[in-house]
Order: sequence, then C-alpha cells, then structure tokens
Amino acid sequence: MKKVIALFLVMLLWIPAALCASENEGNAAQGELDEAGALVELGVDYLTGDGVEQDLAQAAEYFRQAAELGNAIAQHNLGSMYESGSGVEQDYQKAAVWYEKAAQQGFAAAQCALGLLYMNGYGVEKNIGQAKALFEQSAQQGHAEAQLYMGMLYSSGLGVEKDLAQATLWLEKAALQDSASAQARLGVLYATGNGVEKDLAQAAGWFEKAAELGNLNAQINIARMYYAGDGVAQDYEKAAAWFLKAAEQGDPEAQYLAGSMYMMGRGVAGDVGQAIGWFAKSARQGYAKSQFSLGMMYEKGMGVAQDTDQAIAWYTLAAEQGFADAQAKLDELK
Repeated sequence: MKKVIALFLVMLLWIPAALCASENEGNAAQGELDEAGALVELGVDYLTGDGVEQDLAQAAEYFRQAAELGNAIAQHNLGSMYESGSGVEQDYQKAAVWYEKAAQQGFAAAQCALGLLYMNGYGVEKNIGQAKALFEQSAQQGHAEAQLYMGMLYSSGLGVEKDLAQATLWLEKAALQDSASAQARLGVLYATGNGVEKDLAQAAGWFEKAAELGNLNAQINIARMYYAGDGVAQDYEKAAAWFLKAAEQGDPEAQYLAGSMYMMGRGVAGDVGQAIGWFAKSARQGYAKSQFSLGMMYEKGMGVAQDTDQAIAWYTLAAEQGFADAQAKLDELK
C-alpha cells in the first residue's frame, strides 16, 4: 500500500513537470515568432527608409536573422535581395535557397519567384515543369503574378499542352486583380479572336484598363482603337492622349505616332515644332519612319531651315533599314 501511495505521489509530481515543459517549449516558440516578426519589421524599415536612414545592407541582415528563425516573409525578402543584388552581392543560388525555404511553407510570393528562377535557369537548372508546378501552387492561392505566368504558359504551350481556354481563365483571374500585363494580353486575345470569340469592345475595355495602369503596349493599342473607331467610338483626342502617354515612356513607335498627330493636327492642335521634336526622339532610337519623316521635313524646310544634306543623312539611315520610300528619295536627290 505504501508503494502504491508513493507511486501516486511521483505521478502527481511528474504530471505538472511535463505540463511545465510543454508550456515552456510553447513560450519559447512564441518568443521566436515574436522576435522574427520584430526583425522583419526592422528589415522593412531599413529597406524603405521608414523612420530610419535607408540601409539595404542592414535590411538584409535583419531579414537574414528572421529568416534563420524560419520566418517565411523574411526568407522571401532575403531571396529577393539576393536575386536583385540589393544590400548583398547578387547570388541567384542563394536567392533560390531562401525562396525554396519560404515556398515550402506555402508562401505564394516565394513560390512564384522560385518558379521564375526555374523558368529562366537562374541559380537552378532550368526546368519548365518545375516552374509550372510552382506557378500553379502560387496561382491557386490567388497570387496575380503567378496567375499571369500560368496564362502565358498555356497560351504559348511552353511546358504544357497549348490551351487557350486555360490561358484565358488564368489571365482573367490575374486581370481582375489589376495585373496590367494580364489585361493587355487579354485585350490581344479578344482583338484577334484567338482562343475566345472576337470582341473588339472587350478588347478595348481590357486595353484601356491596362493603359491606365501604365502598360505601354496597351496604351498604343487603345490609342489605335480610338483612332480607327474599332470597338469604341472614334475619338482623335483620346487617341492622341494615349499615343502621348506611350511616347513619354520612350517608345519610338509611339513617339512617331505622337509626332504624326501633331503634324496632322488630329486630336491636338497642329504643331510642327512638336512633331519635329517627337520624330527626332524616335529617329535617334533608329525608328525608320521617323527618320524618313525628318528627312522630308529637312528636304521641304517644314518647321526647320531647308537642308538637303540633313535630309539625305536621315533618308540614308532609313534606307539602310530597307525603307523603300527613303531609298526612292535618295535616288531623286543624288
């Protein structure tokens, strides 16, 4: 009987001790989570310069400390810094290692980022199948960029059987999250009737959404649609406005088109000086139509002093690119 009582007392003593051990372990784990979270916040502060002087190296160090404690956000952020070489020496292999750690925890942004490394073979052996698997894991969680890449894979047939219905599905998911690139790609599908019923009004709607988010190709496409009245009411003012927005992004074709609008006085007040300015920006980037246009202006003395030598110089540059009208002008002048 004494032995039973003694054993019972030992069990009473042991049970609280076990409970205390479990509680201590839980407190330690919570402490690590709290510490990691605080380190991530510090990393973000130094990354953005919020309340402290911006210091990318210090940000990377705080992210490293948090990442080593298992924080997925920090692991992703540290991977991103290694990928871009921000605050650390660029190292795609280390980027892949940290992305992998975060991806294994189901962190959607890391899954997508790691998928891109596999897509391009940066820091890992190129593997389109692995990229697709990672994009899909991320996309299923609602990550817009991964949804965009799923759409791109299905539309191109890269690593998967080409499936425009699937491409449209994924692009629409991304587009509804304001992915400008997805919106622009959807616009192309609806404009061409590729994989969906051709619908110019739908195309214009998606192009305009993407254009408003700054997508260059969408700005040019919606400008063309307003100019021609395709899918929208013809509106030269809107066409000119979108050509100008694209031109301001430095696109040589858009600069030529903006110059043409000023030259014709369509949607804007006619202004030869503005036309020359845009043609010149475009021509210096090697755009043949602008080079030819400048040649014409120098030949005729339109908005500039007449200068046959300058005209020949611009015509020559355009002709060297196979622009037949420029070669014809050179034959006339020589």
